[in-house]
Amino acid sequence: MDDYFLRSPRLGFRCWRDTDLALARETIVVRINTVGNLLDPTVTRYITSRGYTLREVQIRLELEIEAQHAHSIQYWPIFLLATDEHVGCCGLRVRDNQPEIPELGVHVVSRHWRQGYAVEAASCVIEYAFTVRGTQAMGFTEPTPIQLRTSLRGVTMHFLKQAYT
Repeated sequence: MDDYFLRSPRLGFRCWRDTDLALARETIVVRINTVGNLLDPTVTRYITSRGYTLREVQIRLELEIEAQHAHSIQYWPIFLLATDEHVGCCGLRVRDNQPEIPELGVHVVSRHWRQGYAVEAASCVIEYAFTVRGTQAMGFTEPTPIQLRTSLRGVTMHFLKQAYT
């Protein structure tokens, strides 16, 4: 794929498109539960217990596209460079209306877990944030820090403070 703006050794990052609803849906959901919400409990247990409706996934996609236009950041979809297979998303989003202190997030579809993609993607985005964007600090939200701290053992970051919003 030619439109990767960011690459790691195995992953390519590009911006979300209006036509990416199926990818957005795959990133946060895999099946429809009994109340019509979309969820993959192995992935969404860190995000929501009830899942997402298809309309909520569409809204999330629109918000990501809007964030890219407004702030040049989003949770970018990531793909394997070797096959262009979708792996999930990783990126930055505006936190507490402070674009200068973005929040890092990683969502890897469960079939790609335990292959080091979360660490590789997050490391790439962290480097991009600090070297290209000039970011001085980065945030995380609960429950992500526990999972990311486990996944990002090899990434050098320093804890500054815990803030509740």
